[in-house]
Amino acid sequence: MSQKHSENVKVHFSNEWREYDAKIKKVIPFYNICFNVIIDILKQASHKPKSILDIGIGTGNLSLKLLDAFPKSKLTGIDLVDDFIDIAREKLINYSKNVKLECRDIKEFSFINKYDLIVTSFVFHHLENKEKKLIYKKIYGSLNQNGFFFNLDFVGSSSDYFYKLFDKLRIMLMQNEGLDKKTIKKDYIEHRALEIPVPDREQMIWLEKIGFQDIECFWKYINLSVFGGRKI
Repeated sequence: MSQKHSENVKVHFSNEWREYDAKIKKVIPFYNICFNVIIDILKQASHKPKSILDIGIGTGNLSLKLLDAFPKSKLTGIDLVDDFIDIAREKLINYSKNVKLECRDIKEFSFINKYDLIVTSFVFHHLENKEKKLIYKKIYGSLNQNGFFFNLDFVGSSSDYFYKLFDKLRIMLMQNEGLDKKTIKKDYIEHRALEIPVPDREQMIWLEKIGFQDIECFWKYINLSVFGGRKI
């Protein structure tokens, strides 16, 4: 992410998304379901992570679910937006001894520690493609053996036809949630100028080349996808 693009993303969320938790479920369909899929897979795999890295922790919604499911885990969370970190810290107060939060751009994060689980949510579609690939490599290098990686994100489509159709569906869903045209224009349509989405199938090929195993798309609805893999 170029410094200018990074700053634009930070300013957008700092100025336009102060009421993140109140808005996110109306803008993103099946918001909680996406998180629950990750938890369900980890439980079914009997994978109880001792160390977790949440990249793009936002206001802490996914991290809270992870810590509720795995309360003995140590969790590190990073995010670009100071206000989000403050909200996440308060939300995770019951796990404060196990949590370390940093306001940091992903491109500045060191990835020097090892983790059993790394998750990202709504981050990679803001990164330039070279940065996406670089961060995937760093994530792989920071996973312990048998570690899991999940990426929840907006993705592109190899089909222009379906890309436009998915876009219309997203707008329709927001209208059904009661959002007016002005809000949709500001929080969705204008926000897309900051997005660089790539089809999840293409990104999974990148993961395979890096060395990830058991690569899978775990859940998808139109242009919202949960995918990832393991390090064996």
